[in-house]
Parts: sequence; C-alpha cells; structure tokens
Amino acid sequence: MAWDPAENFSLLFGGCTSGEYTLVYWNHTCPAVGDTWEFQGGIWTNLTASLTGPSPPPRVDAAMAYDAADGYLLLFGGYDGTTVYNDTWEFHDGGWTKISTPSAPAPRFAPGLAYDAAAGYVVLFGGLGSWTGAPTFNDTWTYRAGTWTNVTEPGGPAPRFSFGMDYDPASASVVLFGGWSTAEPSSFNDTWTFSAGTWTERHPSATPTERNYQSMAFDPALNASVMALGHHGAVAFNDTWTYTVSAGWTELVTLGAPAARWGASMTYDPVEGVLWLFGGYNANEQYFGDTWALIANATAVTGPPGPQGPPGATGPPGPPGPTGPTGGQGPQGPPGPAGAASGSYSTLDLALSFVAGAGLAAAVVAIATGGRRPPTTGTTTAPPPP
Repeated sequence: MAWDPAENFSLLFGGCTSGEYTLVYWNHTCPAVGDTWEFQGGIWTNLTASLTGPSPPPRVDAAMAYDAADGYLLLFGGYDGTTVYNDTWEFHDGGWTKISTPSAPAPRFAPGLAYDAAAGYVVLFGGLGSWTGAPTFNDTWTYRAGTWTNVTEPGGPAPRFSFGMDYDPASASVVLFGGWSTAEPSSFNDTWTFSAGTWTERHPSATPTERNYQSMAFDPALNASVMALGHHGAVAFNDTWTYTVSAGWTELVTLGAPAARWGASMTYDPVEGVLWLFGGYNANEQYFGDTWALIANATAVTGPPGPQGPPGATGPPGPPGPTGPTGGQGPQGPPGPAGAASGSYSTLDLALSFVAGAGLAAAVVAIATGGRRPPTTGTTTAPPPP
C-alpha cells in the first residue's frame, strides 16, 4: 500500500487472502490475488473492474512506492506461489502500465523500496529470490525515468528480505530496520541509513526486538519513521516505535493497538493526517481485513458542562461576633418609694451580645472529557485480508 499524491488516495495491490502462510517460508502456499483498491476518506473502493488496460498478474510481497520525479506509483517484483517476478509497473491516471526497462534487478519478493527525495530517485534493496531459500539479496538499485541502475557497494547491510524501509526527509536518508535471511537463524534488529549512494550502520542506544515483516512509514506529524508490528519466529508483535537519526529508537505508547500480526500494509495519508494500516497475518493462520489509523498529536477537547452537583453539607457554627456598643442612658424611672429616713439603693447594668451563624454553601463541579476520533474506517466494501 502506498500514498498516491497525483490521485489523492492510498493504493493497495495484490496480497494473500487465504491459505497456509507458514513460518517455514519455502513451504509457503498462498493463493495470491491481483485486485487494485483505493482508500480515500476512510472508504475502500475496488477499482479492478473499472481499470482500463492490463494489470500486473496476481502476486504477494511486491514492493511499491511513489516516484515523485516521474509522477507515478512504482511497483516491482513479487511472488504468486509459483513465479518470482522482476517486472516493473506504474500506476498513473487511474490505470496500470508495464514499463520495459533496459535492465532490472533479478526476480525477487519482499525487497525494500523507497523514494529518495534528496537524490531524486527510487531506491531498492534486498529481497528473496526463491521460496526454496536462496538467494537472499543485498544489492542496491536506483530507478529513475524508466531505468534501473545497480549502485551496490561493499559495506552495506547483510542479505535480507521482509524488512522495514522508508525515507526520512529530516535526515535526507532512507532508513532500514530488521528483516530476515535464509542464511541466518534469527531475524535482524540492526538499523541502517542510505544517503548520497552510501549505506551507514547506526548504533542507537535502544532498539526494537529483532523481527521481520514489520510495517514502516514516515509520519510528518511525528517527524519520525514509525515502525510497528512484525514477528520473530512464532512470536508476533503489536508494539509501535519511532526513529530519527538524532534521537534513535523510542517506543511509542498508544491508546489501543492492532492485534499482534505481521505483513500488514502501512502508509501516511497527508490529507487525513494519519498513518493507515491494513491487513496482516498471525501465527494462528488468521488473515486480517481490518483498517487502523495512527493519529499523532491527538489532543483532548473539552465537552459540554456536566449536570449540577448536589448541595454541599451545612458548615459548622461561626465564631462569636464582637461585643455590641453600650446602650444610651434610659429614661428616668418613676420615683421610688419613700425610703426610710436613713436607708440606701442600688442599680443593675446589663451587657447584650449575639452570635452570627454561618450560611449554607454549595459547590458545582462539571468534569467533561473528550477526544479526537480517527476518521471513519468502516465500509460496506473492503478488500479481503492481504
């Protein structure tokens, strides 16, 4: 799957929808399909019947990338269960066209393919030449204007296939991670960059677990390459990582994730601003046909106020108030009874005080949360799992 800026949609071609996709690759039995789908605005549309002219034969593990210099989607190689291909196709103006090239890489499937914007050409690396287990390639080719050129030099990555590869515009380099070789007992977890015709191995302080058949694409919103899923033997992963040349690998914590799988397609959609991921396969021989979106910088939004809360409890009595002022002199009382000729009298002074009580108070607290949801991914018509 790859984004086509000329058509303004993501394009998916081929894949497997059923059959045993065993961990021993040379026993692979996968009936490949040759359908063409577009994904736009969260809707899958099958273009196969509406295409004019021939289409590539059915296949799985073909490499595809948009060639910005030539203005079309480029497809190379793949495997149909019997034949390993090395044909080159372009998708342009709503149809497929086979390109006759003077030379081409040897037949292979599951190579890496990415457009190098700094150099103005497509870069192809590696791949597997046969399900019998050999050869596994480590050659490097460039493609521009209908011509493949072998630019292999000593010192590049070891032979491999089914690795992750994309282009990082921030470092102006192609980024490669992981993969597997039939000559190796386990998968790789090394990181390489390709720039100005030279491969350079990187040594970040942290790195994802060794794996192959992972999904990888550059996300401009994160300004980093995103690598997700994949497997190592019978263990499938559902983790997500980002990589930049300056910061290395960082595991990305996400809210939810696809089930563990490998062989899923992933591409960045600049219109929706998300990474789309489709399909895949797991060790239980389950083919997936679900679509996921990774939204970078999804920020929470405030929802409407909540309902008013209940009245608060009555507070304790307040402290005594200050002493009031002394009252004025009262009127003269009536004459007292005549005292004895030699008697005496007395007076009683009264002090008035009051207590001011505390009034009833209540607090209303409204808590509302919200979140940005991904664009609609459901559709009544969707491609079968790859």
